Amino acid sequence: MGNISVYIFTFLFFFLVSLLIQFLFLSKFKKWFLDKPNNRSLHKTPMPTSGGIIFALLGTLGSLWSEFYLPLACIPLAITGLIDDRFNISIKYRFFMQIFTVLLIIKLSPLTINSSNFLSEYLLKIILIVSLIAIINFVNFMDGIDGLVTGSMIIYFLIFSILITPSLIPLLGSLTAFIIYNWSPAKIFMGDVGSTFLGALFGAILLQMPNWSTSLECLFVASPLFADALICVVRRFFNRENIFYGHRKHLFQRLIGQRGLTHAKVSLIYIFGSITTSMSLFLGGTKLLIIDLFVLLIFGIYLDQVIAKPFINEN
Repeated sequence: MGNISVYIFTFLFFFLVSLLIQFLFLSKFKKWFLDKPNNRSLHKTPMPTSGGIIFALLGTLGSLWSEFYLPLACIPLAITGLIDDRFNISIKYRFFMQIFTVLLIIKLSPLTINSSNFLSEYLLKIILIVSLIAIINFVNFMDGIDGLVTGSMIIYFLIFSILITPSLIPLLGSLTAFIIYNWSPAKIFMGDVGSTFLGALFGAILLQMPNWSTSLECLFVASPLFADALICVVRRFFNRENIFYGHRKHLFQRLIGQRGLTHAKVSLIYIFGSITTSMSLFLGGTKLLIIDLFVLLIFGIYLDQVIAKPFINEN
């Protein structure tokens, strides 16, 4: 009972501190970090961005207080994202920092890849590196409408705080405060600083699981977020499009404006999907999770084929 009281106090403390910082510094973000809409944006007017630096720093400081150092490994990537939000630095520097961060979080992982064949072990390590880089970029890709990534990550880090460590509660409190300003109509975006930090930390936490099967289960829990990004990349690849070129072809982007679907409604679809996968894993284990994923897949196909704008070449 004592621990629960401490967890609640910690959550409320970082929630209130984050809320206060956002209130005090919103005008500064409007001045220093202004995201101007382009032909790929879903917002119409310039919006302050880089608000993710607040929960990245608060979440990291809170975890350090409890001697959990993993979020600190993601801070260099967050700083790179902050600089990119302000100055649009070269993609090669951003990619270098992603590789550096991924190698660091692999080094910090208790999980190991054991194989009697050196070639297969080397190949599996390459697949792991590519997968973690993909996770970072997929979170960044999905941060395109108000509240979608923030709301989804609140669900995932709540799970992680239960399964791995309560040291993630400061981040959870900060994220919950951030969504108040990030929910539609958003007053601020998290920017690359927030999305890359969350993506990197999500991947890092997956590698802190007790075994690979639990890690994969938690990855599948996040399918509502990552499946959209993955399927979109695959479809664009087979359409012979440049998968590194910006676009508006993700399902969440194509749903906006269709049959009255707003930013809030589309974000709720993804968040509710994450809630169902989380509850399926906790209540029924792997089998119920698989059934839930199958149902969500059918629902996703329905949204894609019936509700969303057609998947056409916009490049």
